[in-house]
Order: sequence, then C-alpha cells, then structure tokens
Amino acid sequence: MRDATEIKLNISSFSGEVPVPRSESSFEDFKLEVDSVKVIYADHVVKQGLRRALKGQAKKKMLHMRADATVDEIMTELEDNFGNVASTDTLLSRFLSAEQDIGESVTQWGLRLEEMLLQVTRKTKIDDEEGGPC
Repeated sequence: MRDATEIKLNISSFSGEVPVPRSESSFEDFKLEVDSVKVIYADHVVKQGLRRALKGQAKKKMLHMRADATVDEIMTELEDNFGNVASTDTLLSRFLSAEQDIGESVTQWGLRLEEMLLQVTRKTKIDDEEGGPC
C-alpha cells in the first residue's frame, strides 16, 4: 500500500481565463472533476492536486487564502469568482428554450442539455444552502 503522501492527483488545469484555453477545463468541468476525487481521496491529497492544477488568477485566489483552508472552502471561493453568476431563473429559461443547433448531433445536443441542467441543479443547491427556507 502506498503512503498517502505519494499520491499525486492529475486534476485538469484551470486558470479562470475567458475564453477557456484549449489545454484547460471550464470551471464547471473542473468543479465536477474535483467533486469526483473529493469522495475518494483525503482532503490534503485533493488540496495538493488543486495547487498543481490551478493557474493564473485562480492560483492567485487560492494562494491568498488561509494555509489551512479546506477543499470545500477553496472551491467555494473559486465558485464565487469563476462560477456561473446567472440566476437560477435565467439558467432554467435557457434550458427550457434550448433547441438542437443545425449540424449538431443528437449526442452533442444531449450533452449540451445535460450541462445546462447540471448548472441549474448546482445553482439551486447553492441558493438553498445560502437562502434557507423560501
């Protein structure tokens, strides 16, 4: 069995640049990847992976945080700065009015719809956590 200090996660790069460079992930894809490894690896292993994955403005944001910040605190800070700022209603409206583009395959359209729905559900979860009962 390997020592936990030997584990090196290869999380996709993220800088927060717009448009997203070809060698990097969008924030939504980056967040999904981090959420996936958080359930498998210890917090300190994921934090080390984040340190290697973050570039540019996103890395500066993490470096300005407390040294003992948790992965969840880091991701919340990144979400606040680089996440989708559209309202839940706007995201839901985009999802409900989405149409298949000319030349877009059914698979591409399905993936685009899933991404829009994922953004709605994430935003709804954040709003529920922050706003309390309606």
